[in-house]
Amino acid sequence: MSLWTLISAGLLAFLAAVVIGTGEPRDSEAMHPCGPAGIQGDANDDGAITSTDALLTLRTSVGYYVHSACGPYDVDCDHDIDSIDALKILRFLAGKLYTQVEPCPDIGTKAGGP
Repeated sequence: MSLWTLISAGLLAFLAAVVIGTGEPRDSEAMHPCGPAGIQGDANDDGAITSTDALLTLRTSVGYYVHSACGPYDVDCDHDIDSIDALKILRFLAGKLYTQVEPCPDIGTKAGGP
């Protein structure tokens, strides 16, 4: 894992604690009801990809913010939800390159469902 990845993951963890808080983990499904799969990388299914989606993905990767009805959190389709998924969302937002495992949909495209 590169130094940049570690620094980025640490920064995201810090932002998670500051922005969303450090309370107890909670079942957020009632707070953010989700429909069928929508846009790849849109973790809260609000129709837009933002840094909040990266934050929710990072929190899910450590088991803190479980949003079972939404996702997909595994944005690179490598069968693992980790800080790399959150980093790829941030790279997408910044217009930087990121890699996907084929045939995984690109971030920002339709993820499937009806």
